[in-house]
This record gives sequence, structure tokens and C-alpha cells, in this order.
Amino acid sequence: MSPSPFAGRDRAALRKHLSSYWKMEAGNVLLVPLIVWAMVWSAGDAPDAAMWLGAAACSFLLVVGTAAWLLVLAGLDGKPAQAAKLIAFCARAEIVSLLLLGAVAPRRRHVGRCQRRHCQRLAATHPRGRRAHPARLA
Repeated sequence: MSPSPFAGRDRAALRKHLSSYWKMEAGNVLLVPLIVWAMVWSAGDAPDAAMWLGAAACSFLLVVGTAAWLLVLAGLDGKPAQAAKLIAFCARAEIVSLLLLGAVAPRRRHVGRCQRRHCQRLAATHPRGRRAHPARLA
């Protein structure tokens, strides 16, 4: 395994290199759910509760990732008080992330008189018509 390109360099260079990581992670807290919403909307579907819960879980995990990068920077700067607060935040965040992910657990699929666009397209083209719902074909 080759050594890190920062091996032997000073902490200031490493800090400068890593300082953009937490900013990028924090920007993705809003950007990733917006991209998912745009993809769902452009596909002709309406965002439902499962999508919003999934986006919230994703955003929360990105917040934890932001805290982890700030923890690395606090360690480089020699700030143990800030590092202890971030460690406590990440420990509490584990419970919240598990609850959010549990809320996104697979739900009953929509069947019956489904009005979603993918089902309408399938009903129009499949020989079984409306009975060819994806939940029934799986």
C-alpha cells in the first residue's frame, strides 16, 4: 500500500485540502433530495410519503457525514471540546437515522385502481390490461 500524498506534509496543507469536504457534504444535504424530486417529477409520478421519508433519511445521513468531516478538522486543529460535541452528536444521530430508515421500510404497493402514469402505460400496452400491475407481475 502506498503512503498518502499528505504523509510528511504539515497539518495546514492537509487542513486546507480537507476543509472543502464538509462544505461539499453540507451542500448535498439539500441538493440530493432536490435531484431525486426532479427525477420523480420528470418521470410523471407524484412524490409520495415514502419518497419524502427517504429524502429525509438521506439528508440526515449527509448531515452526519458533515459532522464527521468537521470532527476530522477538529482533530487536526487540536480542539478536543469541539470534537467531543461532534462525537456525541454522531452517537445520538445513529438512533434518529435508524428510525428514519425504518420508516422508509417497504410498504404495501399500490394496487387496484391505480392512476399512476407507469400503470396507465402498462395497462395500455400489456395484453392483460389493468391486471398487469407491476405489483401483481412481480
